[in-house]
Amino acid sequence: MHGHRAEIPLPACRLDLEKSPTFRRQLRRLLKKYPHLKADLERLRPIIEQDYQCKKAHATRLQMPNQPSVQGKVWKYDLASSDLEKACP
Repeated sequence: MHGHRAEIPLPACRLDLEKSPTFRRQLRRLLKKYPHLKADLERLRPIIEQDYQCKKAHATRLQMPNQPSVQGKVWKYDLASSDLEKACP
């Protein structure tokens, strides 16, 4: 197994959508454009809480070299918007 490191499963987590003031502010702004965003997030929440490296959620660990305190702790997820699906013909 040269060049391959075994993936160590991460422990389950609990998402708190209200904890971060920045996230709350961005969520309020985005809810104006995407009114179903909170429901979309709630559908994804159990998947992320169970396994935040989840392939279903297209998880990506962000590299943040200027913020060493959060290095390796911040993840980005691709989330399908039910608002955009309704807009398509």
